[in-house]
Amino acid sequence: MRPIPIAYVGQIRNTACDNIMEPLDSYIALRKSLGFKYSSQASFLRSFAGFLKSRGVTSYDQVDNSTANMWTMSRRAEVAPHTFNSEISTLGSFFNYLVDCEMAVSNPFESVSPVRVPGYVPFVFTVEQMFFLFDAIHRGHKNPHPVREQAYYHIYHTIYALGLRASELCNLTLKDVDLERDTVLIRQTKFFKDRLLPINLRTHDLLSEYLDIRKKRASHAGKESQWFFINRAGGKMSRCSLTITFQRYVSRAGISSEKRLHPNVVFGAPHLHSLRHTFAVHRLLKWYRDGTEDINSKLPQLATYMGHTHFSYTQVYLTITEEIFKLASKKYEKKYDTFDINPQGRHKP
Repeated sequence: MRPIPIAYVGQIRNTACDNIMEPLDSYIALRKSLGFKYSSQASFLRSFAGFLKSRGVTSYDQVDNSTANMWTMSRRAEVAPHTFNSEISTLGSFFNYLVDCEMAVSNPFESVSPVRVPGYVPFVFTVEQMFFLFDAIHRGHKNPHPVREQAYYHIYHTIYALGLRASELCNLTLKDVDLERDTVLIRQTKFFKDRLLPINLRTHDLLSEYLDIRKKRASHAGKESQWFFINRAGGKMSRCSLTITFQRYVSRAGISSEKRLHPNVVFGAPHLHSLRHTFAVHRLLKWYRDGTEDINSKLPQLATYMGHTHFSYTQVYLTITEEIFKLASKKYEKKYDTFDINPQGRHKP
């Protein structure tokens, strides 16, 4: 028997690789063309392709229930339940695509049951806690870096006032903030959509005052930058830096930073994203107090303002708000009133 030429062996390997990667790349391109960013899912699917190739799988029609179970058992032990469920959903959709394109005989992941995930209730600051939090930041103005503390004071206020994601705040440029028209443009958020947010007088004053602080930071750094919120070096603010610093202020304010576990429910700990949660709940509470009879009719407005891709994300806040009213006396309700923003550092709980 004649030996197989080396070049031909390489061709076989390349063909096997193509049978795995080409359909995968086509599917990822399809999802992105539909408006999905699909970055984390694409990374996961490529790692799954690596798993298949490491076990000698050369095409997707070779992936049977045995292969799926092998992957499932290993992943259940490696990742958190919600991550596992997300991966199962991603693989299920991918294999449905393969079946439709006749590149797989069946979907071996459609019979995989998701892991039960405890319910999650995000942390929402009371007005009293917001007072303590921003008072702790304001007291930091007296430390050796007062300009830095003043900058953080205005940054965290802006996240709350506009209900922003930290990444959205970090990505703001000078051109995005129009104080003449009182608007803030949030660019390329989820689903590649921009959204134009109106701002009120208090937020206008807040951002205007920050510009004075920004000039000091830019002057100290010795360079100009396109970013609206800048660090000490004059560069773009880091989401990681904002998160770490925020947790320090939460601790300084004496607010518990631990999760609370109850049967089937996890009550989240305070973190930077909690300011966005708090904005949403405070907004719904204000609509309630203003006499809105059908609060559900306001959800599309809130979802659009916050840049949610699904109403289910917004409905979580409605559930929290309704629970506050069920459990609350008027005194308890007042604890969750809208926090009064004052750029000068004077707040009333």
